[in-house]
Amino acid sequence: MRSSANAPSFSIRAIELLERPVVLRLPFRFGVVTLTACPQAFVRVTLSMADGRAATGVAAEMMAPKWFDKNLALSNEDNFDQLRAVLGMARDAYLGDRTATTAFGHFARHYDAHQSAAGKRGYNPLLANYGPALVDRAILDAVCRHADTDFYSAMRANLSGIGPGLPSFSGIDFDHFLASLKPAASIEARHTVGMVDAITAADLTERVGDGLPETFEEVVAHYGHRYFKLKVGGNLDADIARLEAIAAVLDRGAAPYYASLDGNEQYPDATAVVELLSRMHANPKLARMLASILFVEQPINRKNALEADFRATPLGLPVIIDVAGAFGNQWECGSATLVFSLHATKSLASGEGGLVISRDFELVARIRRLSNFGINLDPHEVTPIGQVEVPGVNAKMSEYHAAIGLANLAKWPALSAARIELFERYAARLTAMPGLSP
Repeated sequence: MRSSANAPSFSIRAIELLERPVVLRLPFRFGVVTLTACPQAFVRVTLSMADGRAATGVAAEMMAPKWFDKNLALSNEDNFDQLRAVLGMARDAYLGDRTATTAFGHFARHYDAHQSAAGKRGYNPLLANYGPALVDRAILDAVCRHADTDFYSAMRANLSGIGPGLPSFSGIDFDHFLASLKPAASIEARHTVGMVDAITAADLTERVGDGLPETFEEVVAHYGHRYFKLKVGGNLDADIARLEAIAAVLDRGAAPYYASLDGNEQYPDATAVVELLSRMHANPKLARMLASILFVEQPINRKNALEADFRATPLGLPVIIDVAGAFGNQWECGSATLVFSLHATKSLASGEGGLVISRDFELVARIRRLSNFGINLDPHEVTPIGQVEVPGVNAKMSEYHAAIGLANLAKWPALSAARIELFERYAARLTAMPGLSP
């Protein structure tokens, strides 16, 4: 098996950016957007390999609005232009240095500069990385085609050359780690049952008629899914009726199925969520479905989530809550593990990074290990202290960002009070506007 030292080195001869309009066969709703059509971006690269041959690779991705930047002030066209911009920035950067290196070398060479340039335009990191990610995928396609191998085999052999090209990748034996990977025999595909999805043919107003499944009933029969995300909308009667219809489809099969109940922040408080689950418990039609639910996702309306406390609430199921918003915006809930963002836009900001709150000491030790190159720091472990125990990364917060976070922490009472005062001003003025409610 080849090592990263033998990963092919090449220069980039050309990068072409192309688009085509795509009309979705069925409406796709996420967040505030119901998507029926959008462009699809294509990248085609041509590499000059060390053996004198040219290698071509391609990659494609939808340009979904409000997926990478959720700013409601931006139109769909604004979002498309953002994605075009970061693609153009990545193309210009990768073509700006024709020095030969590996696929990972090209990525590492431009990563920091691209992030900085995108940040100056006001682009968040998720949006910024759309461009280089698509270029990198096309490059990897070309590398695989040149080696006449599949992507999985190429990664096990580290033909991309992943190594210490960035500080966060140093200290890790990627050749050993990648070579140790084994393919999974199978993977479960989870199907999301959206609020506007037709459950049976009786729910359809008009068929697409392309021969593919159009209702939930048809999807289950055709594809045989066993894992599902079931969305509920905060209206108890309507949610119970819809869950009954979904259960009637799922319960026909003898094989077990598994589901999560996605509240989509539509319930006003924990009491309402308890009422939903209580009514499900009391409903014989939902007995098998209830036994199949693995967890409840983000059930509380965001404006009330700050006050919601599930510690004394007998849900009987794990609850996933979104605490990424900011420090100070959530209660510490019993045995739950919470993850807070310290991004520059949050109330307590360090520029980058975050923090984890947990009473699961085993989980805390694992997180510390993984964020410190996988090195064991626990004297009670079998692995000696200082020895790499598992593959990890350098995810420790930099001293610079930690200093910013500590300085802002000292000012937290004032920062919090200022944000609350600003919220109250917005609430008072918006409430007075016709058609708006708090």
